[in-house]
Amino acid sequence: FTDRPFKALDRLRLVGVAGVGGILNNPKDPAYPATGRWFRAEQAKLTVKKLVTGMALGLEGVNLCCLQDWPPITGFPYQGLTDENQQPRPVLYSYGLVARKLADYSEVKPLALGKNVYAYQFTVGGKPVIVLWYDDGRYYLPEEREPLTQVDLPFPAAQARLTRIITEPGQTEPKVEMLAATGGRLRLTLDGTPVFVEAEE
Repeated sequence: FTDRPFKALDRLRLVGVAGVGGILNNPKDPAYPATGRWFRAEQAKLTVKKLVTGMALGLEGVNLCCLQDWPPITGFPYQGLTDENQQPRPVLYSYGLVARKLADYSEVKPLALGKNVYAYQFTVGGKPVIVLWYDDGRYYLPEEREPLTQVDLPFPAAQARLTRIITEPGQTEPKVEMLAATGGRLRLTLDGTPVFVEAEE
């Protein structure tokens, strides 16, 4: 669909036509650094969302393409998990984070935390690992700001470890925050970037 998820003019500006033109095809374009960072962040975020929702739906496997970018004419450009030097992109680190956090989960259930909030509680080694993000169904281009929402997550532990997926080129370790729960609830501010929440022991 030429107008989904972006309008035709946005697609033309970002990727051109049949691999010709577009910011992402021209590293010398002044807009390329910011647009490239935005695209690699989106790739990481969408991959985590795809994996988590697939697991929640009971899929036994999810195919991710490709190890490196394919030529635009193939229809699979910009999808490489590594760059032209085979160095991991943010998507590969975030893919690994999903594997580490959710490997061998025994159960998963969705949590109802409000409109457009996607939240899934996995049971891993008998303990809950919750993955959450906010998604209002729109795409936000590099120059646009994603909306935020606040949620109160039922949380019986006193302290939580919040792990943010990797979205920045050059970042190799996720950012981790310690948050205090109050009255059995954990107040979180969410955007379109998935986060992992676990009880801190």
